[in-house]
Amino acid sequence: MLVDSITLNIKAGNGGSGAVSFLRNAHMARGGPNGGNGGNGGNIYFVGTHNVSDLSQFRFKKKIKAADGIAGGINNLFGKNAKHTTILLPFGTQVTDTGKNETIEIIDQAPILIAR
Repeated sequence: MLVDSITLNIKAGNGGSGAVSFLRNAHMARGGPNGGNGGNGGNIYFVGTHNVSDLSQFRFKKKIKAADGIAGGINNLFGKNAKHTTILLPFGTQVTDTGKNETIEIIDQAPILIAR
């Protein structure tokens, strides 16, 4: 079945939480903060493709959310960044942002950042 019009709810990933930690050991009673920052959440990109039936994957799936970043840890351990999500759309697809009333047309294979 060919799908030619869809409405999607798209959300980028949340960043990971930072760690609240203070250095305490036998040599330093008040060593200062040593918690790490959380990782960045994933972005969502649209990429053009020659396959006309790529919109059929969204026939029943209406919500797309990128992965969240990993939380930081003690001893200045920084959280891992999340992977980005890439959505393939056929060339000539018009994407309308209902919040900004902007329309973007997919004309090449260059990735277009949709949600950060």
